[in-house]
Amino acid sequence: MIDSITERFFLHACHPHLGRARDDDFGVGARSFPVAEYVIIYCLKNADVLILRVAHGRRDIAALFDQWPFASFMNFLERYLHEILSLAKSKTRLK
Repeated sequence: MIDSITERFFLHACHPHLGRARDDDFGVGARSFPVAEYVIIYCLKNADVLILRVAHGRRDIAALFDQWPFASFMNFLERYLHEILSLAKSKTRLK
């Protein structure tokens, strides 16, 4: 099961619009894609696919996002990814 989910991560990296748009459910840019009995929730940020959550399809996924400080997490994630990309670019220049 983990391999199937991981394979979908790579598929979405190449084809980010494959999943169903879930703007109304989880916020602008959110999408979902089923994998067996699980659902991958992700969003698009510029050219990046950000996996937000993988949850069992029987869970109340909307309630999971209601409990979770989604906007705060997205701001944190954006800053974190920006730092990682900056570090990667600086290391590439040093070589």
